[in-house]
Amino acid sequence: MADDKDSKDDMKILLELENIDDECDSHGIVFVKIDDDQEAKEYGFEDLPVLVYFENKIPSVYDGDMYVEEDVLKWLLEQKHSDTIEEVTDEMLVKLIGTHQYVCAYFSKFI
Repeated sequence: MADDKDSKDDMKILLELENIDDECDSHGIVFVKIDDDQEAKEYGFEDLPVLVYFENKIPSVYDGDMYVEEDVLKWLLEQKHSDTIEEVTDEMLVKLIGTHQYVCAYFSKFI
């Protein structure tokens, strides 16, 4: 059953991410789990799980392998300590345009 496999995969990822929760805490990054499908859809996420980092209410989506906790931690710390261009969904872009006076969007078919 696909839902059963998806649920097991989701739990495996969550267990991996639990391993970096304390490290994130020590860097001031609060790690939370949300199991509200509707909330995810409001941000444009149909395929779950997904990892999103928010900074000043601006989301950034992790596109790497969530099973590799070291890479996730490295990405989170990079998000916190450097300026990066966020990759967002269409729904996120609409929200950003609705809440920020200035938004610059780079569209590319190669990303």
